[in-house]
Amino acid sequence: MRDFSPCSTPGELIHTHTHTPTTPHAHQLRPRRNIPGGDLSTVDEWSSVLALSTKWNFDTIRDLAIARLLRLASAIDRIVLARTYAIDEWLVPAYLELTKRSAPLSLAENMRLGMEAVTLLGHVRVQARGGLGIVKLSDASIAANIAQAMQQMAAEQEQQANEAGTGDH
Repeated sequence: MRDFSPCSTPGELIHTHTHTPTTPHAHQLRPRRNIPGGDLSTVDEWSSVLALSTKWNFDTIRDLAIARLLRLASAIDRIVLARTYAIDEWLVPAYLELTKRSAPLSLAENMRLGMEAVTLLGHVRVQARGGLGIVKLSDASIAANIAQAMQQMAAEQEQQANEAGTGDH
């Protein structure tokens, strides 16, 4: 059976097929991938799931993507994804991981994070290491410094936005 339904654009029709689950075409209605079972395996694949599930408000699939990405994604990936898709609980642990890392950020990592995040991370790394090259603060102290630096950065950005809105420089 064919149905023609009105579309949002005047004069345009959507052609749909109506089938019962027992018809040979029912396979077309089922997903071809086993997402909950772990058919996806890369950060890129799960990032796509996160993007679409967030856009379409599929909360259960979004939660699944967040859980999978937490295990797969690097600290850099988690920061970028957290800022893009409002996963605030990822920020402090990811910054903590980068603060404790002995290797400096690469140019590619710096570019992915952006100026604000690199500045925040540099500030916290200096505090945590005290110029000695080794981490001398506890994880809890570093996490508190990260949270404080994030709040300061947000306040500065808000102040700059307010000044730009009023024309004061």
